[in-house]
Amino acid sequence: MTEFADDPARFFHNRAWEGHHISPQDLRALQLEALRERFATYRDAIPPLTALADAQNIRDIATLDDVAPLLFSHSFYKSYPAHLLWTKDFRKLTHWLSRLTTNDLSVCFDDQHDTVDGWINSLETKTNLHLNHSSGTTGEISFFPRGRVQTAALDNTVRMSFFEMQDEGRHDAAAAPPMPLIWPTFARGHTAMLRSGEVFVRCMARSPANFYPLHDYGMSCDVVLHVIRAEQVQRGAPGGLPEPSAYLSKRLAELDRIQQGTAQAMDDLLDTVGDELRGKTVLLAGGTHTLLNLAQAGLARGMENLFAPNSIVGTFGGTKGIAYPGEWKQILTRFTGVQRPVDCYGMTELLGGFLQCDAGRYHVQPWVIPFVFHAVSGARLPRAGVQHGRAAYFDLTAQTYWGGIVSGDRVEISYQPCRCGRTSPHLSDVIDRMAAPGSDDFYNGPALREAVDAARGVLAAGLG
Repeated sequence: MTEFADDPARFFHNRAWEGHHISPQDLRALQLEALRERFATYRDAIPPLTALADAQNIRDIATLDDVAPLLFSHSFYKSYPAHLLWTKDFRKLTHWLSRLTTNDLSVCFDDQHDTVDGWINSLETKTNLHLNHSSGTTGEISFFPRGRVQTAALDNTVRMSFFEMQDEGRHDAAAAPPMPLIWPTFARGHTAMLRSGEVFVRCMARSPANFYPLHDYGMSCDVVLHVIRAEQVQRGAPGGLPEPSAYLSKRLAELDRIQQGTAQAMDDLLDTVGDELRGKTVLLAGGTHTLLNLAQAGLARGMENLFAPNSIVGTFGGTKGIAYPGEWKQILTRFTGVQRPVDCYGMTELLGGFLQCDAGRYHVQPWVIPFVFHAVSGARLPRAGVQHGRAAYFDLTAQTYWGGIVSGDRVEISYQPCRCGRTSPHLSDVIDRMAAPGSDDFYNGPALREAVDAARGVLAAGLG
């Protein structure tokens, strides 16, 4: 059972078809055995999970639904006192983060840093952490303590999933040749989105020489935080905007120069792509708006049907409040020559994402157990038929942190076979956020309020 959870791509022989056509009964049996192993391993190893389980006297997992009271709210990962970031108290932040991972961070407990970038780089240099942070669209940044062992598994599952776009995943994805990656945004960064580019370079392009970013630049977390704070101040938040440090001023100036040169960078990328990749099988991936910007700029230059028809075009990251033209997929098709660009739904807390099938449904990966809770009462809804409510997931590939997460997304999920033929549960493409920001801070599905408070208390202990 370890292989199914630790390396699902290998378990399914690197064929996504096998994973999405397994019988629901067999899948539930696999998931339950793996879930019980995960709980037995981490129940007493991750402090907030221990608190949640103790407060509800949960000692064992007998059914998939038994884990529902133990799923972490997504807000757990941004539950640190905000002043720790602004005052650069990275010692306390490291202690907070250490309570969410089994990776040993003690070597960094006494480190001092002047920048968030320096803190993250130190954690990744000295420990087995591979830290992701969110984009901060809600006004706060989540820090997610993924480990290096998960990163290795992610490469395998992403390769398997993306080659599903070519042949429905019927062939061994590990045997596929390298594929040039066109990535029309920043080359590097610690957000989940930019980390995806690193994954694609490793598992799809297989070489930096096959990587074609718009900006060969690493986005700074300090810059992301500064932008968030500036937006908060603009909306009337007290305290004003702190004077940028010399480091931040330098990074802001760099970013300003890069953004002012975006039009030229786009022209340069289109020139290179047209000269070097025309007619070839490529992967074009990134946020929907970044791909549309590239496609529209290319079409304005008369560039159509640019790549081989079996190329892969994958969009992800959500709308982020951006309005897209209704024909955006047709625009990508005209530019690329790929008949079916594929959208992907995911989040920072999940390894990989759910690809959209021909019927327009996002299929839950077999190593992820989906849950839906009533949007008002928080009651768990049946794992049958069609359900509407708040989405939650357990990612069985999590090996150094707890894989259970209650999201802020409202979804429709169906457990019935899809028109496309896949047997995996699938989501509607209409996904929106729950009520106003902050309304879900104390929501944790069917978990007792006292249990959630106990878990939050463990996370906050000693932080001030």
